[in-house]
Amino acid sequence: MGTVLHFMGDDETAVQHYHQALSLARDAGDKTSMMNAYQALGCATQKQDKEDAKTSFEYSLAIARELDDQAMIATNCYQLGLLFQEHGDYSTAKKFYVDSLSASKTIDDQKRVGTTYHQLGIIYHAQGDYRTAQRLYDQSLVISNRLDDASGIAAALGQLGSIAQEQGDYTRARKLYGASLGINKKLGNQEHTAALNQNLGNLAFLQGDYESAQSLYEESLAIKEKIGDSSDLASTYHQLGTLAYDSGDYTTARSHYERALAISQGTGDPTNTASAFHELAMLAQDQGNYEEAQARYEQALSIFEELGDQTGMATSSVLSPRTQGMISWHDPVMNRPWLSMKDWRTTSGQPSPTII
Repeated sequence: MGTVLHFMGDDETAVQHYHQALSLARDAGDKTSMMNAYQALGCATQKQDKEDAKTSFEYSLAIARELDDQAMIATNCYQLGLLFQEHGDYSTAKKFYVDSLSASKTIDDQKRVGTTYHQLGIIYHAQGDYRTAQRLYDQSLVISNRLDDASGIAAALGQLGSIAQEQGDYTRARKLYGASLGINKKLGNQEHTAALNQNLGNLAFLQGDYESAQSLYEESLAIKEKIGDSSDLASTYHQLGTLAYDSGDYTTARSHYERALAISQGTGDPTNTASAFHELAMLAQDQGNYEEAQARYEQALSIFEELGDQTGMATSSVLSPRTQGMISWHDPVMNRPWLSMKDWRTTSGQPSPTII
């Protein structure tokens, strides 16, 4: 009953059923049922209370290790990896993903192996290690093709497109994004369709086609608002801000950046929070407000350091008035990769996290 309610979106009632099941299992000394109940509780509470979800997954994992249940070890480690990744703790997330990968290989769960390669790729991608990220995405793509997993294929193609974009190969990036977009439209995946429209908008922006970029960003924003994807609205407002910035409309740019910052802080998204601080710092610097610029750069740098984001750290340090005088430089490629900060992958019954 709890699982059905969870899939129907009634997590509050589902949690009540899971707690009842847990109580019965505990009274009966049924560790397997306790393990399953804790895992289900983690999934049901992941959106509303991440700390409760983390605790539930940890309890389930402890029992799974006691029972040597490799499938549940893989599942719980993966879920914990997602939680730590979402909060920017990439080091801990990596450890859980590696444990999940090991257990998945033990039981030959190829879908989980492919998904975990993909998540590890996103982390290395976020940290600027494109070579490792590309290798992991390629491994995920090979497995997804072998399994004829359309969503996995689309996810890997989209991430590979993001790497191609960051390496300046815009033709290849557009081709990969287009392939991914076609698959996601067939699957009816509006969330990923919105993200791909945004990345195609990024390409148009980088090539100076602001009219196309504006259209694609607004299309992405409309889809996100329609489906209630508040977690990723920040990235689109950020891109609209950058478009206004480069067009010389500083008032609109500031409005969009501040909206992006408020959403990012509200959703606990450290990557987009740092990027919004960074853009507001550059805007303040260009307008001659050096005290605000310095404060914003230091806020961005502090977060980038916590994330281990070498590119973000370098850019914020170089542009900071404290380290480089009062230079004024705007790098649109700093909007790295909004799509890849987001988890493309969803395993059945498991909510996808906000990373990009």
